[in-house]
Amino acid sequence: MKRNTILACLATVAVLTATACSSDQSKTAPESETSKVGETVIVEEADNSANEVEEVSESDTQEDTPESESQSDDSVANAESADNLAQDDASENMTLAKRLCGRYSCKGSDEEYYILDIREFADNLYAHAGAVFAEDDQEYLESYSFWGVELIPEDEGAVRSVDADTLSCHVLAFSIMSNLTKYQAPPAECTITLTDDGIEVEGFFLSADSGKTVFKRDDRVEDAFPYMNNEEAGTGSPDERLVGLWREKDAETPLYFEFGERGSMWIYNESPGTEVYLGGGEYHGTGEHLIGGAYSCLGGGTMPVEYEMAYTFSGDDELELDMTYDDFPVQSGKSVLTFERIEEKDVPVVTIDKVREVLTDDHIYDMYAISDDNYDDGFYGVWVGAFESRDEADDLAEQIKAKGYDAYVVFSPEWENLSPKSYYCVTFDKCMTETWAEGTLVNAQSAGFDDAYVKFSGKRVQHRICYTVYSHDEMEFHQDKVILNDVHTSSNAGDESGTKTLIIDKDTIFDPSCQMEPFANYEDGDTVLGWFLKNDELARNDPDSYSQYGPALIGVFDVSITGDHIDRFYGCYWWD
Repeated sequence: MKRNTILACLATVAVLTATACSSDQSKTAPESETSKVGETVIVEEADNSANEVEEVSESDTQEDTPESESQSDDSVANAESADNLAQDDASENMTLAKRLCGRYSCKGSDEEYYILDIREFADNLYAHAGAVFAEDDQEYLESYSFWGVELIPEDEGAVRSVDADTLSCHVLAFSIMSNLTKYQAPPAECTITLTDDGIEVEGFFLSADSGKTVFKRDDRVEDAFPYMNNEEAGTGSPDERLVGLWREKDAETPLYFEFGERGSMWIYNESPGTEVYLGGGEYHGTGEHLIGGAYSCLGGGTMPVEYEMAYTFSGDDELELDMTYDDFPVQSGKSVLTFERIEEKDVPVVTIDKVREVLTDDHIYDMYAISDDNYDDGFYGVWVGAFESRDEADDLAEQIKAKGYDAYVVFSPEWENLSPKSYYCVTFDKCMTETWAEGTLVNAQSAGFDDAYVKFSGKRVQHRICYTVYSHDEMEFHQDKVILNDVHTSSNAGDESGTKTLIIDKDTIFDPSCQMEPFANYEDGDTVLGWFLKNDELARNDPDSYSQYGPALIGVFDVSITGDHIDRFYGCYWWD
């Protein structure tokens, strides 16, 4: 707003100065006097005093001759030129990231356009990219398919340059429409060059396979963050101290808020190698020390996220936001966050070297190819319930699935950060990143689970399964191990089933909680391996003794495993 006011002022000064000079020249005034008139107009305009300016203008416009008309036309041209120069000067002082921002389109096939809405947050560059079916005279270009795009530079200087017009960067794309909202491919090299009426793009996934694709500035392109223009923005008298840029205190990957003077709002969280959380929308007062509004997120189309939160200040430079209201992404287990006022230069620019520390060569991009074993290092759960009864947990998970969401039941003792007591815990999805979980939290709260929260499971400390043996022939007995070949397995939480080959050896133990009565022919001091070998010998040499309490080695067994090794036995549930 201030920059536009200054430019308007400069343009007005240029018009008045040029008019005064040309009019005095038509009166054949001495050159020195003409210069003084021009200087007076500039000084008086800068001091916001219009009286002398008006007098000069009236006296200068009394003569209506062809010559003065011609000179007046020249003055207008000079003024327009001065206006353009003022804008050019301001543009030259802007970073390349800010100069690249705007809405663009390029024509693909006969009825298809590609669109870009490029935005920046503290010179970190992002884009809403989409494909549109439209006629040439269509007034609004709305995408049928879209992506969130991160434009990641080699170094900070590339995007913060005030001289360069070309950016070499790396593209990462993601969307709620595909690949479970995760990055779709490794970083791809891209070059973007600013032109007079748009940008030229080379290497971007929307551009041609070879050569450059020209995107023209186009106001018809859909706005990625339309809620910034809501009529309610800035209404309700929110505290003026909110205006500015705020960073979450004491956070490794902090959350940022930027509140604008007229009710615009940005929310930002970026951890290199993880999909950015960039939301743009509006805020307005909803009550005493309360603000609310709506925003949309990069990669999520224009789907609105509605929120409300309370705020309090400690002085002018520390802000506390209570996010227990409505649908708002919060950090793990926390609803009240403290922020400090900062400047734009305090926000780091994410560079490709930091991204590659996370997105290594063996990173898996196809989310549908990830196996359950991939979660053994832990996952972020959006926890909505914990039960001692497996049936109750299953019922809740089915209710969630009926609403169109993913839900899983996990057994708490299997996970490092969950309760060591036996609970069946229900989570909205298993999320590989905290940012992913924060987005899922919104869905959980929208579905009525107001008390849902995000927590990291920790590593899997045990993998609890049940295996079933139907025949003695499924087992191989050796002096140092027993091999169970292709036995049917299911997890104790019911989220996995299949077949596995499992191994019992001298390191396999009975868990102290194991009830030994169902283990036929067990005697105090028996090891697991010893018990198996003893019953195998009985089955071969004394079938009656082996089966007097039922076939000991046939049935369903509750165990924990690491890979294909059985670590512990917890029970035997039935035998015939």
